[in-house]
Amino acid sequence: MRIKQFITILTVLIFLFSPIFSIADNIDSTYKYSWGENIGWMNWAPIYNSTEYGVTVYNECLTGYIWTENAGWISTGDTSCAGGDCCQSGTTKGYENDSNSADNDGDGVVDDWGVNNDGSGNLSGYAWGENIGWVNFDDTSVNDYNQVVISDGAFTDYAWGENIGWVNMNCANTSSCATVDFAVKTSWSSNAAPTVDSIDISPSPITLNADTTKTVTITATITDNDGCEDVFTDGSIAGVFYDADAESDSCTTDDNDCYPSLTLTEVGNTCTGAGDYTADASVDVPIWFIANPSANWTAKVTATDAASVSGSNTSTATLNTLNAFKLSSASIPYGTIDPDEVSAQQAILITTTGNAAVDVQLSGTNLTWSGNEILVGQQKYSSTSDFDWATAGTALTGTPVCHELSIGKPTAHPSNQSENVYWKLKVPLGKLAGGPYTGSNGFDVVSDTSCP
Repeated sequence: MRIKQFITILTVLIFLFSPIFSIADNIDSTYKYSWGENIGWMNWAPIYNSTEYGVTVYNECLTGYIWTENAGWISTGDTSCAGGDCCQSGTTKGYENDSNSADNDGDGVVDDWGVNNDGSGNLSGYAWGENIGWVNFDDTSVNDYNQVVISDGAFTDYAWGENIGWVNMNCANTSSCATVDFAVKTSWSSNAAPTVDSIDISPSPITLNADTTKTVTITATITDNDGCEDVFTDGSIAGVFYDADAESDSCTTDDNDCYPSLTLTEVGNTCTGAGDYTADASVDVPIWFIANPSANWTAKVTATDAASVSGSNTSTATLNTLNAFKLSSASIPYGTIDPDEVSAQQAILITTTGNAAVDVQLSGTNLTWSGNEILVGQQKYSSTSDFDWATAGTALTGTPVCHELSIGKPTAHPSNQSENVYWKLKVPLGKLAGGPYTGSNGFDVVSDTSCP
């Protein structure tokens, strides 16, 4: 009977393990035992016929088998996926541990089960033994014991099985190591959070381009001690550039103060693969001319690894004030005017194309033709349409004079801040007919605080 029983068990083992024979565990060769109060010692790194069938700890989950002399084999995860490993299969690594009749993780198996790892060593989910049923690694039904946690490479706390009771992972749980020194230990270490070591904003300070965008390059140096590919290949690098005087890093798109949802990509081939931990990523951000002037434009970069663990950093730059406008025309076409007559009104539209409210200083020269001239003061301007040249308007001079505009800072592109300046010219009586009389008028942009 003993021989028959041995042959039967051996046959089952060959059938059961053959799909995953190549998996090697990362359990310590000495500290590989837990203790079940009703089933005795549990070997987490069993070897059969020189093949390792033990447990492997991944960032997302556990795979492999535990052997107990009194209860047989216990599997730490579903093996019905293609290749025999549901832990590392699918679009989402790990086990579903649900019963919704759906393949939620894309591994081809509905409601797969197993022991999950949150990346920090906090275990949850279930192992399964044909002879003992389910073993829960996160049983919170009893306040004395919570979930099994891997801390500094050692399993701690207890698992629970309805049919076998408590499973003690470590003699330290009962302060009994001086009597019986046992524990389950692994070479796996908790996922290292990536760090954003530095952020460069270029140019700095930032001077915008009138009426268009200015390219600002944000470059981050990122380190992941699990390997740079953990972020650059399997993770993501996101950024936001915002005016911290007006917004927070959770702001939504507004070209005045927030440029969110930036995706940084690898600079060159700075992440060279295995053994490389640090690399650079950058993004070019087109900043519109309406962006707020501020000394606290902040670039926040967040690096996220394959286990969805993130690290962030920030850097600030000054964005300068840009006083700028454009004119609707490069000339004032007064047309043909008889002596002692006033021209038809001409309008020059001034549109603000910077990030601040502005005023204008106006000046001009005499109009000349063939040795004849019309004095500069014969031109008058006003903010009021159809002004009376004789009683209203301001006479142009050769010296720049402030003209106050009522428009403010643009908040949209194209600019939504424009104002007309109206012009008229009176030709003095007796002025020699001919022409054209020509001259130059100056429109100089100044801060809106420059004019009284």
